[in-house]
Formats: sequence, structure tokens, C-alpha cells
Amino acid sequence: MDGLTLVVHAGYTRYSEERSAPINGETDLSFLDWKLGVSYAIKDGWTVGGYYVDANNKDFWKGSASAANADLKDLNRSTFYVTIGRTF
Repeated sequence: MDGLTLVVHAGYTRYSEERSAPINGETDLSFLDWKLGVSYAIKDGWTVGGYYVDANNKDFWKGSASAANADLKDLNRSTFYVTIGRTF
């Protein structure tokens, strides 16, 4: 199908040092992340896409402090998102 693109990503973030005090039982900050999705070029430079992203080492990153406020966030939670964009 013209205009349809499969998007696959895998990455690894390695921290060279571990924490001396465990967070949720974990001392290693390193994690593997991945994304799987599709994008579709509509016309006139418009593109729409849908993607699923996830990562491991959820125990360490669960309950991380938010940069915006005092809330705690689960930074490695899995999620699905949709994008729409246009190239000029």
C-alpha cells in the first residue's frame, strides 16, 4: 500500500553507575525501550501515525518525580499514541 510505513525502534539506555540506595528494590537505572507502529502519508505532506511504546525496568522508574509538579509519574509505562503532522 503506497504511503504506509512500518515503524520499529529498539534502544538501550545504559547507566554506568548504580544507585547505592535502591528505589522500589532496584539499583540499576538502565533500561531497554521499544516502539512499534505505522504511519501513513495522506497527501500534500500530511502524515498520520499510531504507535505503541514500552520499556523494561519498570520497578525503578515507577514513582519518579515529575519535572512539572510534585506528582509522581511512571516513566516506563507502556502507552499508545497517535500523531498527525505536516511537512512544509
